[in-house]
Amino acid sequence: MVTVTAELNGSTLHLAIGQRLVLDLGTGTEWTVKVADPRIVALLSGVTLAPGAQGVYVAAAPGTTILTAVGQAACSSGPCPLFRIGFTLTITVG
Repeated sequence: MVTVTAELNGSTLHLAIGQRLVLDLGTGTEWTVKVADPRIVALLSGVTLAPGAQGVYVAAAPGTTILTAVGQAACSSGPCPLFRIGFTLTITVG
């Protein structure tokens, strides 16, 4: 399994069919994650995630797709900083 962290922002990742990746962008930020073509890279459901991880994905079919994530401050009470963080990863499956 490949671990994808914030340091890979803007890069390209090459995976083999069936290979898995865990998206781990850290804690303290609420992330909304989208895969442009979920037929190529699909989110696995029912997987227990480590703290800070946003999901486990599997390379399901050959092709190229883009994984994007937008993060904002995770606030439960009190003043909350207003910011957004962007993350983009190109994934090629072959």
